[in-house]
Amino acid sequence: MLLQPPPPASSPRCWRGTGESMNTELHYLELLELAELLRKREITSVEATSAQLERIAQLDPHLASYALVTAEEALARAVAADAEIAAGKYRGPLHGVPVGVKDLFYTKSTRTAGGMSIYHDFCPSEEATAVARLERRERSSSANSR
Repeated sequence: MLLQPPPPASSPRCWRGTGESMNTELHYLELLELAELLRKREITSVEATSAQLERIAQLDPHLASYALVTAEEALARAVAADAEIAAGKYRGPLHGVPVGVKDLFYTKSTRTAGGMSIYHDFCPSEEATAVARLERRERSSSANSR
């Protein structure tokens, strides 16, 4: 089993919770817990995304669970989310939360093989409905919060 002991409290991948003062690795937080930390600016999207990318780099060579990791795009989105949140333009609970999209969903201009070697270099010209709705939801949350 690949489980490892939690890092020391000084680790940047840990968040020292209030109340019980326990250390929790970011990837063990529930989505709404992470969302609240982002909203309150107790952690940045860049920190959360970097922690997730570090975990992927650590475990995926053994698990082979990601077909493609778009780290640069994820970090660019995190920087943009942090800027918007800092400017008071919080879009809702998913704003700034790193999200992975399964390789079965079309992702415009990003290699999407659907788990099949014959589509290894396929780059869709459009977004899957689920991916597009996720993007729209973030935008509409922003408009509704005004």
